[in-house]
Amino acid sequence: MKILAGPHNWEYLTKYFSLGLEGFDCKIFSYDGSSELNLNWGDSLESLLGRLPEGWEPDWVIWWLPEYLRFPPDIGDCPYPTLLVVSDWNVISEPLYRMVEAFDVVATDPMGVQRLETYGVEVPFFQAPLYGFVPGHHRVVVRERDIPVGYIGNTNGLAYRDRMQTLATACHGLDPGQMTIASGVFGEDYVQLLNRCHITLNHSLRGELNMRSFEAMACGSLLFCEDTNLEAPLYFEDGRDLVMFNQSNLVEKLRYYLARPQQATAIARRGYERVQEFSYQ
Repeated sequence: MKILAGPHNWEYLTKYFSLGLEGFDCKIFSYDGSSELNLNWGDSLESLLGRLPEGWEPDWVIWWLPEYLRFPPDIGDCPYPTLLVVSDWNVISEPLYRMVEAFDVVATDPMGVQRLETYGVEVPFFQAPLYGFVPGHHRVVVRERDIPVGYIGNTNGLAYRDRMQTLATACHGLDPGQMTIASGVFGEDYVQLLNRCHITLNHSLRGELNMRSFEAMACGSLLFCEDTNLEAPLYFEDGRDLVMFNQSNLVEKLRYYLARPQQATAIARRGYERVQEFSYQ
């Protein structure tokens, strides 16, 4: 199968998306000149297709992250089937709901399905896990797990109000030194830090299984996930693969599993085994 996909402009995310296409005859395009095909901001889809190698025609054109990166106005005239991948519904304005109808099919998360149903979008769409982990990179490292409970990620209180409430609840409820919060940690340092955490505390932005969910489990840490998460119950079992919480029982559950490390390790191990089905490759 031949696939034309992009734009490849978001270093830590779209490069992961493209990993899943390595088994196909794939051409990746970008707006910044980082790929074999470059698309300027004012270019049409027709001009992009004109840059394809002679005789190479895609079976599918995949466009991702329209909430951040524009797509050409003539995408609806594409002579090949088109798939749109939409992720961050929290930043999407109302006009985009109609713009997605220029595509043949849309892949999104549970919130996206709800939004598209509410707006009556007239295009086929389906729910799929949009994130995963990178095998060989997000991995278990033989080292001491010396952090009882950890959170690694964005702590912007304006964008992540519920997450900050969760972190505050954990910090106030646990003993001093039991909770570690880190931001701005990436690459191998991020992997090593996840491997130090017995428990990784997570609270998604829009009820999705975010990148941290898969990455923490792939690094052997016990994932704590909010029980209002729309996606987690579709793929993982509470108390078997991960632990789901709310503000009322968070501290109680953290203390319970910190006092029972063997039980926590067993759940983390099953989560690790289960998450292997969700790599980008």
